Amino acid sequence: GILMHIFLAFPFSELCDKNIGTLKSQYINFLNNVRNDLIHLGHSVFLAHYREKWGKELMGPMECTPADYEEMKRADLVISYPGSPISGGVHIELGWASSLGKRILLFLKDDQPYSPLILGLETICDVQIVRYQNIFDHHIREQIIYQVNHISIAERSIS
Repeated sequence: GILMHIFLAFPFSELCDKNIGTLKSQYINFLNNVRNDLIHLGHSVFLAHYREKWGKELMGPMECTPADYEEMKRADLVISYPGSPISGGVHIELGWASSLGKRILLFLKDDQPYSPLILGLETICDVQIVRYQNIFDHHIREQIIYQVNHISIAERSIS
């Protein structure tokens, strides 16, 4: 398949352990595994959490905003979890992605209410919605790999 630059958009500050200031360990494990899965497939991955050492080296708003936007412009695919609870940052990133015409793999939690603008994104850009119940279910990682491989193969047949 075609190798892609993948932007992984996932809640950050909402999921940090307030006592130690870093992402909660189960999320670190999940994101590290997803990132490694995608790299193993040959893709490059942008993940702000990784860049900022899971919260140990947080960038300020004036640094991270333009840096993240540049990464979004480079992205071939955005894998996005708007969050449960809702992440304001991921919603901004989804706005960037849809405005830039990026392909989006959107993971929505079954019992979570979402804005009509999130649910209607597929009317203005290429969005594949995947419903899930538990982010830590091992099927989620398999689903990401399946979807990314499927997109990668579709890209090859177009070009």
